[in-house]
Amino acid sequence: MLTYKNGQTVRTGTYWDVVSGRRIEVSGEAVLAGTRASTYLKASTGLMLLTAPVAGLLYVVLMPFLG
Repeated sequence: MLTYKNGQTVRTGTYWDVVSGRRIEVSGEAVLAGTRASTYLKASTGLMLLTAPVAGLLYVVLMPFLG
């Protein structure tokens, strides 16, 4: 995975905004939009699909200890 900031020109791929959780699909070239604090990670679709179940599992396991 690579890290990108807002305003950078990127190539084809899937970019994930860490702060808002928004996913952006880019075909061709595009400029990443967002606030100054926006940080994007370039991730493959498979990695994105695996992240949700893992995050859900961590939520279920850790919630009794945090609540």
